[in-house]
Amino acid sequence: NDRVISSGLSVTYPRGIDIGVVKNISPEPSGLLLSADIEPVVNFDKLEEVLIITGFQPPETVQGAEDSEN
Repeated sequence: NDRVISSGLSVTYPRGIDIGVVKNISPEPSGLLLSADIEPVVNFDKLEEVLIITGFQPPETVQGAEDSEN
């Protein structure tokens, strides 16, 4: 099963957020497009809040602190 993740091509959603899993793919009547059924990774009935943090950079390790632990 293929995973669906956000592409990051819009300003609304950052890249790499899990959206769901492809459950079924079928051709549209025109034969030019495909339609996919996606099972969300989230149970929306229980979802109350979402917080998306972008651009997070973990603090750099202080050079001396790493050496003193050894």
